[in-house]
Amino acid sequence: MNEGKYQFAENDNFYLIKMSGNLKYTASGGFDIFIENIFQKINNKAVVIDLTDAEYLDSTNLGILAKISDKMLTKFNKKTTIISSNTDITILLSNIGFDDYFIILDEGPDTSTVLSDISEMVTGNRSMALMMLEAHKSLMELNDKNKNVFSSVVDLLEKEVRKDS
Repeated sequence: MNEGKYQFAENDNFYLIKMSGNLKYTASGGFDIFIENIFQKINNKAVVIDLTDAEYLDSTNLGILAKISDKMLTKFNKKTTIISSNTDITILLSNIGFDDYFIILDEGPDTSTVLSDISEMVTGNRSMALMMLEAHKSLMELNDKNKNVFSSVVDLLEKEVRKDS
């Protein structure tokens, strides 16, 4: 499996986030910081998340996506679009309730947009446990099924964050 890669581009109409490879929490710290930073200055553009080259997403990355959706719905009353041509990933997204909060397409517009690596844009540091806690809380908020699935993880992460404080 390819190591996870996070990229970003902006045009007049939307922000494009491309996630590729094996996306695990160990590589998602910079992505989470980037998302926090972008929502401090985002304007009323659409957000498109391209997962066409994603091979695997762990629950932390799914939680960060849920956080993006929540911020877009709360701030602009807009659904975020996900492009996923990988059937396994599309089924995963549906199983955790993303189809209620995102527009999920199997192909997106052809763009020749130049992408920048998010890791090169990020400055700052966040606790890994805090990032994982926030991501899993975002997943829990999607529906009752997720609340049951992720509640024990959130309990453990809350203890870890308190211990670090």
